[in-house]
Amino acid sequence: MQKRYRLCQIPLLFVFATTLLVSCGKESEPSIETVRKNNIATSWKIKDITLAYPIPFAGQTLPIGFSLFNVTGMLPISGPKIACTKEATYTFNPNYSYSINGCTDLIFPGAGQSGSWSLSLNGGILKLGNKPYMTTAMTEDTWTISNTVVIAEAGAAVPINIILEK
Repeated sequence: MQKRYRLCQIPLLFVFATTLLVSCGKESEPSIETVRKNNIATSWKIKDITLAYPIPFAGQTLPIGFSLFNVTGMLPISGPKIACTKEATYTFNPNYSYSINGCTDLIFPGAGQSGSWSLSLNGGILKLGNKPYMTTAMTEDTWTISNTVVIAEAGAAVPINIILEK
């Protein structure tokens, strides 16, 4: 009986030792904030600026996902500011500094041309200076940030999604 008991212990001891060795060899997974920081630290350009909420415009309702680039010609005040963002480049450095080459006054008001950036809430909130912007989606090559901008012709703040790409 005791011999059989010891024979059962040997395989269990082997399984335990193997499991311990394998698990100790693995490195811990980086936090989502670290992954996002590493992904953000590069240059980005605007792919699109879309509506995050349907809004009435010119007798119709523009749906969620509608590109504001489609109506720049109909917006004499805000249109040029929207169009100007298409050529802007946003560079985020690993040392938490950023620079923006192009227009910022519509989609990132108060960010200026350069400053410091940080992440909070597990990388879900990007702060440019002390202004927070919420990340709503991120892949290796695209980054969607939500914001609310004032469209003068609408006379209101409009929720948008800023879609950036590397």
